[in-house]
Amino acid sequence: VGFEPGVLIPLGGILHSAQMHATERFSLDAATGALIRAYRAEDPTFWKGPYVGQDRMVLSAQPYSPYHCVELSGKNNLRPQ
Repeated sequence: VGFEPGVLIPLGGILHSAQMHATERFSLDAATGALIRAYRAEDPTFWKGPYVGQDRMVLSAQPYSPYHCVELSGKNNLRPQ
């Protein structure tokens, strides 16, 4: 709860209102070690029914290796007035 009205999924143009309510539930698949995120969102203003789905995340077989990326979410991404 507490969402500002806007676009839930920009590519699909799915709008949502301040009435949207979203729930996420996380679980672990003991057999595979996968982290499962199940989600459900409801918005009586724009949607006929709930928006539901899930995704699975697993650890990569590749070891972590640092790389030199440019961070774009901080002060270096602010536009001048």
